Amino acid sequence: MSDQRHFKRSEHWYVLEGTCKIALQVGDQKSLVELRQHDSLVIEEGTWHRGFNETATICSILEVQYGKDCVEEDIERRDY
Repeated sequence: MSDQRHFKRSEHWYVLEGTCKIALQVGDQKSLVELRQHDSLVIEEGTWHRGFNETATICSILEVQYGKDCVEEDIERRDY
């Protein structure tokens, strides 16, 4: 997935199957979270985030968006 953030919405990720890692950044503070089946994570608006799977097993994530405006145009992407 691309590294992205949103200004008008937050996201709740729930892992249906598999394992994934989520790179997060708020300001200068970076963190890396590993999620396994049935784990979940809330990504607050304004947080840079990028999910990735380093395994050969499929990872399926259910994403719920909520906030002021849940539209595709509310995405800022960046490259490394």
